[in-house]
Amino acid sequence: MKKLLVVEDEYLVRIGICSLCNWEEHGYVLIGNACDGSEALSLIEKDVPDILLTDLMMQGMDGFELIRQCKIRYPSIAIVVLSNYNDFDSVKRAMQLGAVDYILKLTTMPQDLLDTLDKIPVAQSACSLMEAQEVLIQHLSPIRSHLLTVAIEGSYSSLDSFTAQCKQVSLCLSWDEPFVVQQITIDDYADKVYSREISEPVLVLSTMEHIVEEAYAKLDYEHAVIIHGEGSVVVLCSCQGLTDEQMDASLNGCFHVVRENMARFLGLAVRASVSSVCSSVSDLALVMLEREHDQHRPSWHASGQFMNTRDTIKRTIQYISDHIDEHLSLSLLSSVAAMSECYYSHVFKLETGIGVKDYINQVRIKKAKQLLRETDLKIAGIALAIGITNTNYFSVFFKRLTDKTPIEYRNLLGE
Repeated sequence: MKKLLVVEDEYLVRIGICSLCNWEEHGYVLIGNACDGSEALSLIEKDVPDILLTDLMMQGMDGFELIRQCKIRYPSIAIVVLSNYNDFDSVKRAMQLGAVDYILKLTTMPQDLLDTLDKIPVAQSACSLMEAQEVLIQHLSPIRSHLLTVAIEGSYSSLDSFTAQCKQVSLCLSWDEPFVVQQITIDDYADKVYSREISEPVLVLSTMEHIVEEAYAKLDYEHAVIIHGEGSVVVLCSCQGLTDEQMDASLNGCFHVVRENMARFLGLAVRASVSSVCSSVSDLALVMLEREHDQHRPSWHASGQFMNTRDTIKRTIQYISDHIDEHLSLSLLSSVAAMSECYYSHVFKLETGIGVKDYINQVRIKKAKQLLRETDLKIAGIALAIGITNTNYFSVFFKRLTDKTPIEYRNLLGE
């Protein structure tokens, strides 16, 4: 069983590759996906893949730097490049850096991709898995679903053995620490399957699982995504050390992304509800059984009751306005929003229609223009007032966004 990691900044392409086929049936286990090189390296540190399937042109760390880093730190990884028709020079450069092959990402059929991957030899050290482990990985999703059923029914022999089984399939929750359950369900799933509106339910659920995993992968705390029941995916999320506000904002934000992508890519509406905090496996059994038999029990509430993502973005927008004279970084703002950097960037642009950096620049320019109009502050003082310590850089920055230097702008006002 070869381990595969997909790196691609275009969401639709990334999800498309992840859902292209039943990877386990063809001898592969998809251990994750990433939107840029930095995120990929973080995943590789936890689990080294046999094959890395990567785009080249990405924001943040691009594919070329990722290939360089892998060849230095993880030389056993075989790297295949995702290419477009007009990328010949880029592919050539990637091959010189150590890539072993390339595929056309927008036109390649499943069998073409599998044929390319199948001919790649895997380093012996990277595939020395025991036969039992291979069987385990091959049936990862159904085993996870079975273990969730075991947890709900309380039919495990001991908590220690159950926890060990969970870890084998990457259900690494600490069952003795607080966690919540979010259940995401396709609206009218049974009716849609019966009417053939959903003609391939297995493929739809598999794609839904990938969409949910993609959204919740940005969380900075333990979580697990499991297909459970008809048309449903369950997300178990650790809430150890998190405030109610942080948990509410994170889960509601993730579900917002899932809901949009399910509608966009599958044309399906979904709903979600969240349990009260569980402190043990027995609590999980109780809240899931309540959910199964009575959706109006107080231990569950609709995800819509969580803090709205728009409110979270408004809060960070206010923070930018209040601290425009300070150094504002993506890391800082994502912390204010209680989101990961990658996810915060996505949600911010979704809500505002503009990237975080561009928005900060707009606020700085607006403030600078106001100070140039209404005060006699020197250029250096205005630069400091909008968080820029270098006066020369401020002049270049101002001219780049307004086509005038600060002095030219002020002089025009005086005419």
